[in-house]
Amino acid sequence: MAPPPKPKEDKPTKSTKKTTKKPVKRKKRIVRPKITINGIIWDRSAPYAILNNDIYGEGDQIQGYTVQTIQDTMIVLGNSDDIFSIVIERE
Repeated sequence: MAPPPKPKEDKPTKSTKKTTKKPVKRKKRIVRPKITINGIIWDRSAPYAILNNDIYGEGDQIQGYTVQTIQDTMIVLGNSDDIFSIVIERE
């Protein structure tokens, strides 16, 4: 007597194969505040910027951002999620 036939192994096909999708990591949407440079009081040792009609020095906070650098024509603002610069417009 012959041994019983071995059952066929099911091979996965495209339709039965499970696919795992990696979660899509979405970047946090950054909404920058509206900040206008009204002027810069330039002094190498202690520069100040007039932003939205108030005076700020390096290290001061404005709308969730820190004034990181004040240069004669540009201000750099940053926080833990974003960094950007504002260039003064010359007429």
